[in-house]
Amino acid sequence: MKGVSEITGWLLMFAIITLSATVVFTVSYPYISDRIEESRIKIAEIQMTLLDYVSSKSSLGESPSQDINFNLLGGTLTFESGGNRFQIIGVFNEGEKEIYNSSIGRAVFRIGDVIIGYEGGGVWEKRDNTTIMLSPPEFHYRIDTLTYPIIKIGSNFSVSGNGMVTLNVKRGGFHIIYPNETRDKKFINPLKCNYILVKIKSDFWDGWKKYFEERSDARVRNIDEKNKTVTFILAVKSAPISRAYEMPIKITRLNYTNETPILEFTITFAGLHPNYELVFGSDTDPALIIDLKKRSGGGNDEFILRILYGNETKYESWVTEGRLKWNPDGRYTMDFLNKSLIMVYEPVGADVPPFNWPNSNFASKSWTWGNDHTKYDAGDFSRGDNETLYRVIEHYFAVLAEQTSPDITLEEFRAQGFNKQLSSYTLLIDQMPPIITYLHIVEHVIKIY
Repeated sequence: MKGVSEITGWLLMFAIITLSATVVFTVSYPYISDRIEESRIKIAEIQMTLLDYVSSKSSLGESPSQDINFNLLGGTLTFESGGNRFQIIGVFNEGEKEIYNSSIGRAVFRIGDVIIGYEGGGVWEKRDNTTIMLSPPEFHYRIDTLTYPIIKIGSNFSVSGNGMVTLNVKRGGFHIIYPNETRDKKFINPLKCNYILVKIKSDFWDGWKKYFEERSDARVRNIDEKNKTVTFILAVKSAPISRAYEMPIKITRLNYTNETPILEFTITFAGLHPNYELVFGSDTDPALIIDLKKRSGGGNDEFILRILYGNETKYESWVTEGRLKWNPDGRYTMDFLNKSLIMVYEPVGADVPPFNWPNSNFASKSWTWGNDHTKYDAGDFSRGDNETLYRVIEHYFAVLAEQTSPDITLEEFRAQGFNKQLSSYTLLIDQMPPIITYLHIVEHVIKIY
């Protein structure tokens, strides 16, 4: 009986130990499994960052061929020449010119539900439908110069499983994208466009968005989440513009923190006739509208200037004190920063596109001139008050940029009674930093075997 009791005791103890071990394993396994999975992901992150380093060294450095050992960790590593699209556009007064439009390829490592990608010279990780940046892309700012070496992958293959594979990264040549006058006479430095658009279609679009918002000087213009596309604006330094008359006139990043952001603004008219009128301004709400018009009555060579701000339900407006007179040869240079020309705060009561401006909706007391640009306070004007054209123009451009956007487009709403081909304008503005003057883009192709 003693022997039987001992055997029974040992069996009972073994059962208890086995049960305890089973419980501990059952409880701990998910934690251990998660830790193992996270460790594999961390290794994968390091390996993809090393692939970024090796690819940059091969394409941009002095070593045209580099090897890297890559542990597959049970995942799948894919190289493809597609999978995304990068588009770079220069926006000029006369329209857009495409500087670059191509897929740049990518390397993608999938391990479990996590995707780690090498794209555009950066490393991105996507999990739970959210992208984080592990290594920044190849955008380099230096004072007023942007250098963008596009690293383009020209290989297509995939490997998966466990164990180590050796990858050979080779330089495959390069192409100068910008500046490049052989492609277009306007693709020069310093930049002549109004601004640069960068459009990126990528599975890692939200990572690119966050990078541009937090780590670059670009401004997000549009997000198309459905098509995984994000568009950015790069501001270009405005040179003094003196050119033949044309509309629209585009202004980028007007520095509205400066009370006098317009440094020079003139329009020289030629071939003026008695039916002369030019209405131009912003198609915004509130809108800034400038109207030069032959005044009824008086001589055939006399006109007035009216400036309106607001909309058809509430507006501020100014009219020249007396009439302006063009030269006998039918020419006149309108200097919008004239400090001796007096403007009177009074209603226009007229149809000045894009609105009808009834006298009843004129603000008898202005609301944009005081410390608060949204309501009347000290510093605002009453009907009949005077101010110089210089102050009126500077004020409304600054307020328009503050209340709508620092990127302003002046459109032509009505134009008659002058010769556009012989007329011209000059414009120089103060812009909000940072802005770029020089752009360098080179496409570097790499092959991975």
